[in-house]
Amino acid sequence: MAQALTNVLLMDAVAGCLHSQRSIGSASKLAYFDKIKHEVSMMVPETTSQTLKHKINPSQDLAEPQTVHVLLYTPGQLSSSNTEGEGNPKLWVALSGGRVVVFDAASWSMLQDCIQVGNAQLHSSALVLLYSASSCEGTTLLWDSFSLKVKRQLQLTCDRLSSIQIHNGMLWCCCGDSIVEVRRNGALQRRISIPDDLLSMPSRFNSFVLIMEIWVGCRSDGALGGLCSGQLRSQVLVVDPGSLAVQKELQAHSDTIHTLCSAEDCYVLSGSGHHDGKIAIWKV
Repeated sequence: MAQALTNVLLMDAVAGCLHSQRSIGSASKLAYFDKIKHEVSMMVPETTSQTLKHKINPSQDLAEPQTVHVLLYTPGQLSSSNTEGEGNPKLWVALSGGRVVVFDAASWSMLQDCIQVGNAQLHSSALVLLYSASSCEGTTLLWDSFSLKVKRQLQLTCDRLSSIQIHNGMLWCCCGDSIVEVRRNGALQRRISIPDDLLSMPSRFNSFVLIMEIWVGCRSDGALGGLCSGQLRSQVLVVDPGSLAVQKELQAHSDTIHTLCSAEDCYVLSGSGHHDGKIAIWKV
């Protein structure tokens, strides 16, 4: 009890003397239970430990962890003449409240403090071959990239359309209860459903990225914001695109996986909600 009171006094002194986000974050680490919540490593299966390369914290200079809404990897070039790393590949991270942080993707070090880009949540719409737009109720518009006119409108029957990707001339859609591959005429090519072992509890696909394999962010919903028996079950599933079999189940987040992105087909990065707030870097 005496130590707890001392920590409270120290927290008040640090936060009162230095009015910066970094000092507030440092002060919060004096609270024992806060420290345990944010710093204790998760117990992970062997498959996860073999595939997980690194984890980074985009909220390290903020008082509280923030939700990772969007991840964008931009290629660069590594060379001996690039002494300051200006030409290195970069990872752009959109956090809650319109904040953006940038990492050097060669060293995974943060390049600068948060950039404030308004106050609204940021979304990504990086698309290839065709310009597309989607809505939660399953409507997808295909745009001509030159005239900027709608060429076709597709209506998907799905639980919730959260993200889309074009791969090998086919449209792939994350539909909450499944990942579907759709022909350009709107005909359904195939559907990847939630694995049977996750059907015992309400589950959904939140995001995906398609490279040599299909990487899917999957969460299980409970009664309390995704909590099931006191724990959130949030996984990255690696699916073989031919057999549609789940090859790996990876666990590195204690909150919903909101976004996935590929780094030159060598790594996949996953970003999670504010209860976890971390970015996991996976070896492909």
